Amino acid sequence: MSLKLNQCSAMQGWVWLIQALQLFKSKPGEVFFLGNTYLFVMLIPTLFIPYVGSLFIGILSPALTAGVMLATHNSLRGQKTKPQSLFIPLLGNNIACKKNLLKLGMIYALSFLMIRLLNLVILGQSPPIPEDFNISEIQTHPELQQHILFSFLLVTVCTIPTMLAFWFAPALVLWHNMSAAKAMFASCVAMWRNRYAFIVYSLGWFVLVLTAVVTSVLIVSVLGIPATFVSAIHLLLGILIMAISLQTFYPTYISIFITDNSN
Repeated sequence: MSLKLNQCSAMQGWVWLIQALQLFKSKPGEVFFLGNTYLFVMLIPTLFIPYVGSLFIGILSPALTAGVMLATHNSLRGQKTKPQSLFIPLLGNNIACKKNLLKLGMIYALSFLMIRLLNLVILGQSPPIPEDFNISEIQTHPELQQHILFSFLLVTVCTIPTMLAFWFAPALVLWHNMSAAKAMFASCVAMWRNRYAFIVYSLGWFVLVLTAVVTSVLIVSVLGIPATFVSAIHLLLGILIMAISLQTFYPTYISIFITDNSN
């Protein structure tokens, strides 16, 4: 059995979004609950254990991504989308797989640590924020505004290579027993060869998120929903979008990596 790398058309990026929406439509409750579980696992250590929690989550992220793909894989085969699927890659019997997922996690966490350090070295400390600061008044603080903008651009540019290396790496470790280094290299090659599809994918997400936000704002305005509930609605919308976005990982993988059983 060999693994072939497919080069998708640019419009395949839009197809991945449609497939994710169809997965959500078929099992909305299960997909939403999976997204909530993923978010809960990602946030709790960060909130309760500053710095160390973020490092811990960075190490776990590739394994959790593999769990998301496994849950979607099982769902497409008629099985229930279970939140516990998130932990199967680390709790299974494949010791080599667990080791490589943790290696991926350590490289992933180290990558973002280096990005933060680079940001600090190049841009320095953020200007002090007044105690009574309101985000609507940011234009009155040009230094802070400039620092936030440059920091965002720098982090975004530095994050792109990391995302290229880690998009498919967890799946390649999970299903093809690749080493961490080989999986990262294969992921980079696959992402680069299908860059136009991922550009359309990114633009598609931008359009969908913008549409969802504008629609929610219009609904809130027309119905006159009290401000007390507006934050809750936006939080619910954010969780929903994230839950659907998780369902795109597996469709991208099966579109690009094709298993040849003839060998």
